[in-house]
Amino acid sequence: MKKWNIILAVSITLLFLGGCTAQGPAPETAEADLAQLKALPGMSDEETADMFGGGEENWTEDKQFFIGRIFHVNLYGGEYNMYTTCSEDGIVEAVSVWIVSGERAVTDEETETWVGRVTELMGTEPVFDGESSEAGSQNWKWNADGFAAAIYRMEDTLSLYFQPAVGELK
Repeated sequence: MKKWNIILAVSITLLFLGGCTAQGPAPETAEADLAQLKALPGMSDEETADMFGGGEENWTEDKQFFIGRIFHVNLYGGEYNMYTTCSEDGIVEAVSVWIVSGERAVTDEETETWVGRVTELMGTEPVFDGESSEAGSQNWKWNADGFAAAIYRMEDTLSLYFQPAVGELK
């Protein structure tokens, strides 16, 4: 539970506080599916660099720390930003997709649709906390076949995460 909260907090901090900068030309939006995104953790950053039309390098503002890559993907007919987070040795540790990023209110229907898609992919029902977390989000979590997935919903934010199930996520 703590690892998910840390990943969520770091992602939100890096994305919304402007602590990251992209390098290189903006990639084009490319078709993707959830199984492809789930397969990214464990791959090297080099292996992912040209996937989905190419990803922009994502560094801290002072360029001291490589965060991962930013991709623009098309999932189920919608265009979304997808982010990888890499370890110091350049291995993708987590993938996040920002379905709604503050530009509008999240609907119950789209939340149910995404929960259904991830449930089908993971082959197991999610654990739903039923209450808002300390950060104010509602959380759905799946754990199957060595992978963990989560959907976090706030009033104007809906995000999806994949990562290997290690430690307390197992």
